[in-house]
Amino acid sequence: MNISPLRLLVNRTIRTLCPALLMLPVACSESGLTIRVIDPLTNVLPGIVYPPAGDDTVRVARGENAVLQFVISADDSVAAMTPVLRSLKTEQGTSLDKAVLGWVRNVQASHAYVPAAPDALQSPSGEYPDPILTDTTVSIAAGGTALLWLDIPIPADAEAGLYEGSVRISGLKNGKRIVADRQFTIQVYPVTLPEQSLLVTNWYFPDKFSFMNDNESVEDDSPAYWECMRRLVETASAYGQNVWLLYETGTPVPTADGKG
Repeated sequence: MNISPLRLLVNRTIRTLCPALLMLPVACSESGLTIRVIDPLTNVLPGIVYPPAGDDTVRVARGENAVLQFVISADDSVAAMTPVLRSLKTEQGTSLDKAVLGWVRNVQASHAYVPAAPDALQSPSGEYPDPILTDTTVSIAAGGTALLWLDIPIPADAEAGLYEGSVRISGLKNGKRIVADRQFTIQVYPVTLPEQSLLVTNWYFPDKFSFMNDNESVEDDSPAYWECMRRLVETASAYGQNVWLLYETGTPVPTADGKG
């Protein structure tokens, strides 16, 4: 199970184009699916209904990421839902080809602060959206919802303009394949952001690698240990982390030649 290295730092988009029209969710009567666009900075909590973003146009500069968050609801149970980004191009035919689609999963919080901070995010169920999974399908029950995250890197040399695209959700309803599409647009401005130099530090716990190994224990210095470490470092690097806090209880082991 891979957690997609999607950037956590996303700029709040400015939404002004056709709000009266685009505030409406898109539903497909045949599929029974309704797909709404939600502000990517909104933590969608279970059991709470959120208003749509009001504008399906994401406005970005070159060198940053265009991010969309979709809430999919169904009037009947749908199994094995899979998302696909369809064409994303300008009227002149210029396209943006790289994109990452992932399902947002909820995790149960194990701690609660009492009293909570005045601005604390409170989930009635105790579940919060956290990992974004790119290598799995999702099933929802009748009346249920699923959360989809779309991340599109904008190259520094991308052509400025309005890119039109859509996401297609396919699944199985009563054993039959169904599809539903959701259109959106990305406005790329002729401005290029420089490379960021933000310093980020984090800690890690190799003794918790079992969480990355189907809850099976991971022996120190084993092949599974270094596989978990590789995935962890690659993900941290993709998030822009360039400062690493060493595991404070670990013991350095020098090499026999004393050079490492």
